[in-house]
Amino acid sequence: MGKLIIVGAGALGREIFHLAHDIIDGDGFESIKGFLDPDPGALKGHGIELPVLASEADYVPENTDRFVLAIGDPVLRESAAARLEGLGAHFVSLVHPSADVVGGAKIADGCVLAQFTMLAVGASLDPHVFMNVGSVVG
Repeated sequence: MGKLIIVGAGALGREIFHLAHDIIDGDGFESIKGFLDPDPGALKGHGIELPVLASEADYVPENTDRFVLAIGDPVLRESAAARLEGLGAHFVSLVHPSADVVGGAKIADGCVLAQFTMLAVGASLDPHVFMNVGSVVG
């Protein structure tokens, strides 16, 4: 088990923070270590008492770190994933307990399935896919 680091402290990062609280100890991490974001003050005024550890570009992963992406822009998301994976980062998938993953569906590392999502029979998600609340992949 490791400590989760959320890559991005904007609105999506704060949303994933709350989702992660619903599944601590069940998806490859034991606690939330903090966030990576270029803005060290990104969490001020949002009621989250965790640190912004560094920017994604400056952070060097530790063995016990587990990561999830919370960057909405697909180009920036892909770049952050490639950089961190190149440094040996371990990404975990977050699957909310209310998500329905039907038999035979496949979830790659780094995916996020938010509340009330459904991944249907035979569906397959590539790494780092984010399924927002109520979405369905068939």
